[in-house]
Amino acid sequence: MTEDGREKPQSGEIRARRQPEFILDLRRQPAFDRLNPVEQWFATNAADYLMESSLRQLINLTEAQHIIQFGASKGNETIALAELTRQNGGTVTALEIHNKRGEVLKRSHIIPAKRIYIGDGITYLEQMAERGETCDLITAFFLDWVEPEQLTRRLIPAAQAVLPSGSLLVTSDIDTMMDTRGVFEELGIQYDLLNAGTDLQTTAEGMWTRNKAGGAYEPPFKTIYSSHTLPVPSAFPALPGFQSLPGTQRKDTVPYFRHSGIVTSFQKNHSSQ
Repeated sequence: MTEDGREKPQSGEIRARRQPEFILDLRRQPAFDRLNPVEQWFATNAADYLMESSLRQLINLTEAQHIIQFGASKGNETIALAELTRQNGGTVTALEIHNKRGEVLKRSHIIPAKRIYIGDGITYLEQMAERGETCDLITAFFLDWVEPEQLTRRLIPAAQAVLPSGSLLVTSDIDTMMDTRGVFEELGIQYDLLNAGTDLQTTAEGMWTRNKAGGAYEPPFKTIYSSHTLPVPSAFPALPGFQSLPGTQRKDTVPYFRHSGIVTSFQKNHSSQ
């Protein structure tokens, strides 16, 4: 018996609880090998958050048959969802507001083009609700750091209307997630805090500095991926959460992109009120 009087689980049950429902091996997705190392990191990070959510029994990946990806961009994280639905037999609908990014996602063939919506994702969710449609999981991987509080205030009611029993998973850089969590708390919505995967890393000498004249980054990015130092395209943008170490002489690797996530079930919120 446990201290609170419950029957103590057997060792086999404990082991089972420490395994996610699915092991998301993204190498099974052909598009994964076409990504550069940083893009692969973003895809793998999404898979890590899905598996961590499953491991902690916060999201039932088996029952996540209809998944909406809010803010799909060019599709890095879509690869993780495509691998999940390959295993559980579900579908992914990707929403992306920027036309060019959405067209890149369509050309990638990660998911069928008919399941990619280019336009305002909040409007799409609101229209789903008007038609009486629902989904099982909404993901917002690396939520936009431009006015995240305003975006979160729009996303929460739209997601709530189509998630009667599913979950909302949001991840982003540390700064953005602080703002996002503030909105959840302001609205009285309970959530679980997640931290999965690894931080994006670089060698100290590869830290970015902005070239004011050309808008390039000097010296070139170098990232540590699978224990190998690989070049990263210099066009990779500066994001909140990146940490620059000017003047450092360190030669070891240091994290420069910190991230976290939250997951909530609106059904659980209702039942706890």
